[in-house]
Amino acid sequence: MAKKRNTSTRSNIKHPGMDVLGEIDRARFDTEWSILNALRELSHIALRGDDPPTYRRVLHLAELLIPGIFSHEKRIIDKAPESIEAKGYREKALAETRRQGTQVTALELVEKDIKELQLQVYAVPEGTVIKSKLNTALLVRQEIKATRHSEGELIFRDAIATGINFDVSGSGQKYMEYKLDDNRALKISVFHPDFPEHKTGADLLYEIYNVKQETARVAAVQYKMWDKDSLHRTPGMGKQLEKLTQFACEKDFIKYKTLCYRDEVPKGRLYRLPYCAAFLRPTDRLQLPNSKMVSTGNHVPVCVVNDCWVKNQKGNLSLRKEHILDRSLSEIVFKELFVSGMVGSQEMSWRHLAELYRRIGIFSNDQVVLVHAQELMLGAG
Repeated sequence: MAKKRNTSTRSNIKHPGMDVLGEIDRARFDTEWSILNALRELSHIALRGDDPPTYRRVLHLAELLIPGIFSHEKRIIDKAPESIEAKGYREKALAETRRQGTQVTALELVEKDIKELQLQVYAVPEGTVIKSKLNTALLVRQEIKATRHSEGELIFRDAIATGINFDVSGSGQKYMEYKLDDNRALKISVFHPDFPEHKTGADLLYEIYNVKQETARVAAVQYKMWDKDSLHRTPGMGKQLEKLTQFACEKDFIKYKTLCYRDEVPKGRLYRLPYCAAFLRPTDRLQLPNSKMVSTGNHVPVCVVNDCWVKNQKGNLSLRKEHILDRSLSEIVFKELFVSGMVGSQEMSWRHLAELYRRIGIFSNDQVVLVHAQELMLGAG
């Protein structure tokens, strides 16, 4: 007796395995995850919500800001295994676009095939092969549609042009601008997004500007990946932390006060935490591209980091998770304290901040992807 043929339509869709990452893909994957954490934190601060936005919405923002890394075709993270059939339609669409000189999409091509197959099935209802092809095409259409984002997933909806520019990041850098509410706007740009597989992490530089007073305060966060419960210091990481320390902590580095200046209390305030403006945020590493995106990590002031290195079995320096838990801030606590002015830098003039950036070279470190956010308090007095 012949074996019963498996007619399941879903078995016709073939997905290549994604369980193994090579060394280069792993490095790029870690960088993508660091950038997503930076963008998620940026969005949480800007939106002032109780909970951070979902990673699905953050991924859409990443696609808009950094398509060279996060487009569906290029990214590794959260990239559902694409069927060979869907990939074939995408390649065919690219070929037709180049051949015709006009945009042709994979969805247009599969829709065309579905219409033709439906007519053929109607003409030959007993045809099992064309029915199978039609079922496969319907599944591929569903797969292609699932990669497109809906309007409801947008984090920042209202694009605007503020006409306000700051002499802090150098000329020629393009910023995307969004309206947050009636009194606030947000400018976002990303520095050094090329060659993500060669980066050692991501940095977030978040500034809050009082437009009327022409002052600003800032916090810098550097994202790294835990290796189990440890973070191992490398020469590159040491240089990055040294730059952060100069930027935020060392009062004698330039003639100006740097960002952490503990000896003064701001006017009108009787109490606040120290002016910690630079933080390291180690986070748990994702294991696979399609792993559920869940991030846990605390913000550790760089002065605490510099004080907590211990020698590991190889004689090198490592940071242990248990050594920093009681000397750090959770993501929620950090957001609340920074927004309320309890942590982060002192308030300073735009010129002071621009000069500090130039002296330190904060925008010139191409070893990391730098996410730069400028929140404008338009109605502040």
